[in-house]
Amino acid sequence: MKEVSEEKGENWDLRELALTNSPAQTWNNVARWTFGILHLPEKIPWKLLPDRCDLSFRSEWLRNIVAVNINKTGGGSSSNPANLTEFLRSNRNELRQQLQLYVPNFTICCGTGEYLTDLLEPSELGKWDMTSNGLWYSKCGMLGIAIKYYHPQVRYPNNFLYTMLIDGVKELLIGNGC
Repeated sequence: MKEVSEEKGENWDLRELALTNSPAQTWNNVARWTFGILHLPEKIPWKLLPDRCDLSFRSEWLRNIVAVNINKTGGGSSSNPANLTEFLRSNRNELRQQLQLYVPNFTICCGTGEYLTDLLEPSELGKWDMTSNGLWYSKCGMLGIAIKYYHPQVRYPNNFLYTMLIDGVKELLIGNGC
């Protein structure tokens, strides 16, 4: 993702924010996406998911992923693309070191896919392709299959966000023998 929305001088811990109720829209969607992906190839229909995730559900499923923000210092309620690009370029090596600690099968770029060109070399990024439902992805060694996707707070219905992502990931799993 991009950065944590914070007031000036506010201290925060991304792990704590994700497992509490702040902000619910972001972490409820990410928890549902994680639940759906980790149940593939069986597809859990939207109607069987909790509409409002409780903290227990969120905690159980978020513990299975790594969440990384490009900007480690936080920012406002909406990000400034030029500032994020500058931060990423200035901290590229450190962010790469962080990402190399993980060996993901998938990296869901939540509104940040366009920043991959500032993070990875063209040979690392690979060629972008599209699933049958329009999900852009690239096979990247460091990131597994990188998927350009919406930020969890985008103003689309949660069921659309879930179904679009799960259908695309299922196609990638089947097509890649994962």
